[in-house]
Amino acid sequence: MKRTFDDYLNYFILIFPFGFVSIGFSIAFGYFKHNLEIQQLLISIIPISLGLLFAYFTLKRLNENITFEIIENKKNLEIDNLKTALENNFRINDIYIDEKLGFIEVLTKLTGFSWGERITIIKDGNLYLVNSRPSGTSQPVTITKDRKNIKKIRSILTE
Repeated sequence: MKRTFDDYLNYFILIFPFGFVSIGFSIAFGYFKHNLEIQQLLISIIPISLGLLFAYFTLKRLNENITFEIIENKKNLEIDNLKTALENNFRINDIYIDEKLGFIEVLTKLTGFSWGERITIIKDGNLYLVNSRPSGTSQPVTITKDRKNIKKIRSILTE
């Protein structure tokens, strides 16, 4: 899926992890500049490590927003049957279906872990390509909601 301007705008959230890294480096710089005790150098490792760890997980989550997962259609569900199953298993705000293209787009309602998700499902033979991402630019990543959505769709198609 091609990245849009909003996708790149989501990378703005990386300011916070890199802020931690810069704080750690400024502490380390103070150690070298003023010949302070070794404790200050050791303390600088904490924000540098946390910042790099947060940056890694944030980048991983942002890349998952634009990546589709392949799920085998073991139940041989057609688009209209899948639509019914989605309506029964998700709290849906809106659903768009194009049976000719084999395309479903679902907008879910607000939950405790998300401002709403945009679930995109594309049929490719006996496979479905599935993506779940936050809907809108106000929330660049979710904690686990998109993973749970894909897990639910996997269980609908395979169990």
